[in-house]
Amino acid sequence: AVVSTQSGHYGRGIVSGSLLGVAFGSTAIFHIWERAVVNPLNIKPEMLNSTAFEWYYDNQDVLDRCSDFYWIMGGCMAVLLMYTLVVYRIYPSPPPLEEEIMPFFTACKETVSKILSDVRFILTLIAFEFAGVSGLCARSSLKTYGETFIPDEHYLSAVGSSGSFAGAVGSLTMGILLDITRSSNSTGTSPKLLLLNCLLAFTASVMMIFAAQEGKIWFLSCYDMILFGFGGFSAVSAMVLYEIFGISKFPVAYGISSLTTFLSFLWYCFSMFSGLPGKDFWLANALFAFMAVVSSIGLILQYQTHPVANPGDNSSFLTDDEEDNEFIFHDGKKYILQKSRNM
Repeated sequence: AVVSTQSGHYGRGIVSGSLLGVAFGSTAIFHIWERAVVNPLNIKPEMLNSTAFEWYYDNQDVLDRCSDFYWIMGGCMAVLLMYTLVVYRIYPSPPPLEEEIMPFFTACKETVSKILSDVRFILTLIAFEFAGVSGLCARSSLKTYGETFIPDEHYLSAVGSSGSFAGAVGSLTMGILLDITRSSNSTGTSPKLLLLNCLLAFTASVMMIFAAQEGKIWFLSCYDMILFGFGGFSAVSAMVLYEIFGISKFPVAYGISSLTTFLSFLWYCFSMFSGLPGKDFWLANALFAFMAVVSSIGLILQYQTHPVANPGDNSSFLTDDEEDNEFIFHDGKKYILQKSRNM
C-alpha cells in the first residue's frame, strides 16, 4: 500500500490492487501445497460424534506430516526474512528536501493525534475492522467450519485456492475501478466502492449460515464472495486513507488500521471456546459486516461535507487541510515536503 502511493497518479489504484492481489493469490498455491504434503491420499477424518458433527484425525501418518509441514514453513519464512533484509539494505532511499530535528515521541504524538481526531478516519477504521472480521474469520474457519459437513480435505483445499484467487481478482478489480474513476475526475468514488465490498461481506456472511444445508457449491460460492469483497475492500481502504491524509500521514494511518486486525483474530479465538463455527458464528459475522456497511455510509456523507484532494490534480496529492509545507516523521526527524514537488 505504501509503495502504491509513490507510483504515477493514475496508476496508484492498480498498483495497490496488484500488490494485494499477489498477496491473496500466493495463498492459492499454499492451499494446494499444504494438502499435497500433509494429506496427499485425501484420508478422511474419523467421525467421533455424529450428532455434534465433530471430525478429528487419528491417522498417525497425517499427524506426522502435519508437524513436518511446520518445519518446512519455518524454513520458507527464514528465506523470506533474509530476502527482506537484503532488499532493505539495497533499496535506495531518496534524500529529504529539508530536515528538522524533532524528538521522536513528540513527532509521533502530533501525527497520531491529528489522525485520530479525524471523523473520516474513525469511520474508515470501524469499517476496516468489522469488514475484516468476515474476511479473516472466513479464511481461519475454512477447515474448522467446512469439515463439519464436508469431510473432504482436497475439496476444502480447492475452496481455499478458489477463494484466494477471488481475493486477488477483487483487489485488482477495485484498483482498476479506482483509477478509471479518478481519471474521469469523479469524486467520492472510493467510499462508494468501500460500501460495495462491505455489502458483499454482509450478504455472503448471511448466506454462509445456510451452507451446511445447501452443500458444497453453496459453501464455495459464499467463500469466494467473502474473499472477493475482502480483497477489494483492502485495496480501496488504502486509497481512502491516502485521499484523506495525503502522503505525509498515510503510512501511520494505514498502520493504525492494520493493527486493529488483531481484534478479528481475538473474536475468532474467543468464538472457538464455545465450539465449532456454526450458524451463530456466521450470524455474528453478518452483524459485524452490517456495522461496516453503516460506517461506509457515514464515510460517504463525510466525503460530501469534507472534500479531499482533487483526483485530477497531478501535484503531490495533498489534502485541503494540510499545510503548504507538508511533513512526514521518520527516525525522530521531521522531513519537509514542498507542495510543488511531483510524486
